[in-house]
Amino acid sequence: LKTNFEKQLKNKLSQKTKAGVGEETLLLRSFRFFDVLSKGLIAKDCFVKTFEKIGIVFGPEDANILFTLYDTDQDGLIDYAEFTNTLYGKMPKQSPSKDSPKKQEAKLELDILSKVKRKLKAKGLFTFMRFLLDKDTDKIGKIKEQDLYDVLQECKLDLEEREAENLFQILDKNRTGQIDYRQFIKTILGNVSKFRTDLIENAFALLDMNHNELVAVEYAKSIYNAGRHPAVLEGKKTEQDVLDEFLETYDTNHEFFVGKTKNLYSTCLLYTSD
Repeated sequence: LKTNFEKQLKNKLSQKTKAGVGEETLLLRSFRFFDVLSKGLIAKDCFVKTFEKIGIVFGPEDANILFTLYDTDQDGLIDYAEFTNTLYGKMPKQSPSKDSPKKQEAKLELDILSKVKRKLKAKGLFTFMRFLLDKDTDKIGKIKEQDLYDVLQECKLDLEEREAENLFQILDKNRTGQIDYRQFIKTILGNVSKFRTDLIENAFALLDMNHNELVAVEYAKSIYNAGRHPAVLEGKKTEQDVLDEFLETYDTNHEFFVGKTKNLYSTCLLYTSD
């Protein structure tokens, strides 16, 4: 399995390389795309997503076997620079030991992010985004530490106080006392492919008839079809419920979607369209 996987991986990378970009660089870029904490370490879910991005898909059983083979110290994290060097027969740099501060910190942060991600998907991202928007009274795309705690409680994400504190520290990398909540969503749920970003940008452009980064609410209502929404199909919500939820997510003045929320609109829709 390992031999076949590595052969297939090299073939895929060889096919995808462009002038001036080698296979190793391409592989490292693919890993970094999913390394939202920029730690140089990656957990199993992102390990699998990296190879899916390259074009290799394997089932859960094979994924578990391969990850275990490469996770030499069995701590649930792989140093992807070491993985790349080993794949291409280079002497790998010494990887942080299982008990090193770097790995312990990364594992703690990834555990917290994973927990928040699971709870967010269960509770609903739209609701969470509405609470964040409400806290952003200055409409600058940022919230303070207490605001984050309040939102976590209002959404009943049930994080322990210490976990909530650690979450804010993870997100407030520059120690400004504020976090960009759009970056927060990106950190929690990972990067978005260029294909999906372009898709949403094109969708917004179609709605923005006057090309002024404003979308008329009434126009959005007229073309938004909630009939195929999973909650509607399951009988949990009416089409009107879903439409109201959709509209409430964005900062409106009763006539328009405000243009500066375009990126927030894109981010939210990107992550809730799966």
